[in-house]
Amino acid sequence: MGESIEYNFQPSIFAEAGSSAVSTASGLPSDSAVTVVVHRGRCVADFKRASLYVLVASSDPAPNRRDLAQVNARQMRSVAPEIWKVHRSSEAYRERVMANESNELICVRREYGRPDSLNSALVVTSDMQIARQWMYAHSDRQARRGLERAIGNDSKAESHTRRGLQQRIAGLTAKRLFDIAFSSIALLLTAPLFPIVMLVIWLEDGAPVFFVHRRQSIDGHEFGCIKFRVMRPDAEQVKAVLGSQNRSDGPQFFLPEDPRLLKVGRFLRRWNIDELPQFINVLLGHMSVVGPRPSPEHENQFCPTWREARLSVRPGLTGLWQVYRTRKPKVDFQEWIRYDLEYVEQRSWRMDLSIILRTPLAIFGSPARAVDGAA
Repeated sequence: MGESIEYNFQPSIFAEAGSSAVSTASGLPSDSAVTVVVHRGRCVADFKRASLYVLVASSDPAPNRRDLAQVNARQMRSVAPEIWKVHRSSEAYRERVMANESNELICVRREYGRPDSLNSALVVTSDMQIARQWMYAHSDRQARRGLERAIGNDSKAESHTRRGLQQRIAGLTAKRLFDIAFSSIALLLTAPLFPIVMLVIWLEDGAPVFFVHRRQSIDGHEFGCIKFRVMRPDAEQVKAVLGSQNRSDGPQFFLPEDPRLLKVGRFLRRWNIDELPQFINVLLGHMSVVGPRPSPEHENQFCPTWREARLSVRPGLTGLWQVYRTRKPKVDFQEWIRYDLEYVEQRSWRMDLSIILRTPLAIFGSPARAVDGAA
């Protein structure tokens, strides 16, 4: 299988345009005549003649033309003497066409960029020895460790590390701090329920007692969403058989009397006890207390506008759709889109607190939730 969209990169263009741009950055040599891209595991021509080396992992794409525009004084950040970090210009979201060897369309793959870090950013160095170690490293992991050692051996790098830690602490938003505090308290209060729930699930249907499903968080990053298992182990296979009975008008699967549910599972789902382990996800930063419902990739493909909006924030344990949905036939998915977009556009502390206060009313005051079999 091949990809019909590839990264186009010409080293000569990079050497010409990159040298002048990089040379203006603070601390970089002004006589940069040759800049080469060093892919881990590949030999590089003109290695000894180069003045600057751009270090790229074998698993990362080569710098493209848009990356060149990022190599300037405003985008450069020193991480150690003779080592600089360059922001990559890849967009947070892109669609890549997947085709076979005959150039026949297979699918359109939606990809989300990784957060900026030492691993994902371009790293520029003027130290030939560092570039050589990078080039001859046996793996990307070994190459990064060698680079981290080179950075960590310098006192200025240690100072940078401390500054970076302070910036990360300062960068924690009030919402994230609230999520940490709220989830910690919730886990402490509900901890006595965990062994009881685990025991009743095990007595009815054995292990495992937890169910981990791949969902998408902010920017499309996947994580394992943790729940107490409320369905049979073969729930996905049975779901394929029951597909024609689906009562949902969107990507979800919903049956008022879902035969896949365990006896105890129906009770746990009715009172949302199965979702208590998701406070672990909140504590780990995968989720927030309030936000759009965490959904797998295949659900997020149904509506591009909705997908981009809901993946711009962390998913939540509860949200507007969860507390206001009506479950009316033929409108449930439309309500889902409406409330997710409304939350992203208007989110505020007042809205979050209102949703948190309304969540118990939605759980204990909605008879329809007693037969909620959405999956």
